[in-house]
Amino acid sequence: MFSEHPPPARFLGRSMTGHLIVTDEDATRVITLRRPDKKNAITQQMYRGMSDAIDTAQNNPAIRCIVIAGGSGAFTAGNDLEDFLKDGTSNTDAPRASNAVKFLYSLAHNTKPIIAAVDGIAIGIGTTMLFHCDYVLASTTTTFSTPFIHLGLVPEGASSCWRRARWDISEHLRCW
Repeated sequence: MFSEHPPPARFLGRSMTGHLIVTDEDATRVITLRRPDKKNAITQQMYRGMSDAIDTAQNNPAIRCIVIAGGSGAFTAGNDLEDFLKDGTSNTDAPRASNAVKFLYSLAHNTKPIIAAVDGIAIGIGTTMLFHCDYVLASTTTTFSTPFIHLGLVPEGASSCWRRARWDISEHLRCW
């Protein structure tokens, strides 16, 4: 959605870390997932980059809102399970918070409006992160999926609490 057009002349900054593009356009920080070969499945490095982008926006008065977007046809396929398995088989016994947990913490403690621009699939965390957003724009081809139920798991990111406490998704979901 955002990468199809060149950034405007008032473009303030751009950084790319692996499969994540972070741009500042006027008063908006845009976080774009760019891993089309894996349908934007999120790695630990991508979680860290998104956390950093959200956290650094908090103390930047020039940034007034945050947009999270994926590529055409795939917002995100959710967690990259191969990457998570690799991270989970570390040889250290020291407790460590994963970058996914840090990302959820950043979302929950964010003070600026977050808008999600969703096109195509939004699976797992791709759906549950939307409950932390203030506004969700979804294309008519968007498919939301939470496979946790079929696996006998509890949804992550406090999403089972947020839905009831914050809003009814049907009232805040807009299609373009």
